[in-house]
Amino acid sequence: MTEGEGGARRATVQVVGELDMINAADLHQQLLVLLHDRVQEIVLDLSDLVFVDASGIGAIVAAANLARRDGRRLVLAHPRPSVRRTLELAHVEDLLPIDSE
Repeated sequence: MTEGEGGARRATVQVVGELDMINAADLHQQLLVLLHDRVQEIVLDLSDLVFVDASGIGAIVAAANLARRDGRRLVLAHPRPSVRRTLELAHVEDLLPIDSE
């Protein structure tokens, strides 16, 4: 976790392997803890994510909606092409930013 200007807190969460119905709830719970801790921005680093299904996308979108409701944000970073394609097909980029750099 890092602290930016004005004490704004930023956390990076590395998502590794597969994000599916087996572990989507675990990720969602981890994101809720960060939101409860008043983190202003959560970056999900997807560079090591090889697969995501609808339950994984649902966990991400639900957390993003909670963050947005409280004036905070969730950002997806560095998705592999196959994961990015799945996110695009689900129109996730319409709901939250995806940073490929």
